[in-house]
Amino acid sequence: MKQKSLLVASTIAEVSGLCSPFDLYKVTPLNENWNVLVTGVGMVQTVFHLSQALQKDEYLRIMNIGLAGAINRNLLLEEVVNVIDDEFAFWGSEDNDDYLSVFDLNLHTADETPFTNRKLVPLPTDFSIATYKKVHGLTVQTVTGSSNSLLKLNKYYTADIESMEGAAVFYVANQFGIPALQLRAISNYVEPRNRESWKIKEALTGLIDAVRPLIA
Repeated sequence: MKQKSLLVASTIAEVSGLCSPFDLYKVTPLNENWNVLVTGVGMVQTVFHLSQALQKDEYLRIMNIGLAGAINRNLLLEEVVNVIDDEFAFWGSEDNDDYLSVFDLNLHTADETPFTNRKLVPLPTDFSIATYKKVHGLTVQTVTGSSNSLLKLNKYYTADIESMEGAAVFYVANQFGIPALQLRAISNYVEPRNRESWKIKEALTGLIDAVRPLIA
């Protein structure tokens, strides 16, 4: 049987423009070269369902796609970006008014597999995606939506975008030794919650347009 690649998203909405129907948590054939997995939202579901899929079948590569909030205001709404590294936000301990990561606490070394200098850097793929801006990702358990949370985030991280799954995909891919890519479309800026300014529909359209030629 021909070895396939795996497209991973957290919601059905993020892949429904490619083909349908897709089911949550189930690997679904997309074409002769690709399968699709919709993991559900968040890093816990992503780690579980992606690991389960990789234990059942071998894949050439993984592509994680989805929406993201832009921390970096130089990014444009609806823009598609290439996340070249990612990290788990606030994985550690509060120290009164300060924060110490698991690396600061010596609970994990900075270059211990699957990390590189505290970050999750994926094994390179063979995709030609030079047209998409390279950005640094941050994966959060709770989407940032207040001024206080944004101040804290900017104090400890220099990421360009935030999502709820990116680092989880890179973590699992690195553990299994599989090349991975993460493409995200900017649906909103990271700021006090303001749904009126979001561009979800437009970002989804741009994302699908970017992904479609890569999965032929």
